[in-house]
Amino acid sequence: HGDRPVWPESRRSAMGRVGAAFLACLNGDLGNCVLVTHKDGVEASLGLMPSEAHLNIESMGYGAMFIATREEKTPAGWSVEVHGIRREQVFDSPRKALRRHMRR
Repeated sequence: HGDRPVWPESRRSAMGRVGAAFLACLNGDLGNCVLVTHKDGVEASLGLMPSEAHLNIESMGYGAMFIATREEKTPAGWSVEVHGIRREQVFDSPRKALRRHMRR
């Protein structure tokens, strides 16, 4: 999805690029989709889910994944099933958590 990245690519740039591709999936721009990526891509994508924005990823096992489904086209309509990812509660507002997440 999108243009090829400039190489070498920074971690921040890569996470932003994967996050943008994931948002295109969420918005239905690509229809139904499966995004297969590396650890940083999973972290970037999971952090964009409204129900996960207040959580910090502590660790991620081999083959870690999440499945996002929605019943209705609203931010609250999403449900997330997480496998192999250990998270901790962060007491930020969702907006502050997203900004913190994108700075990594």
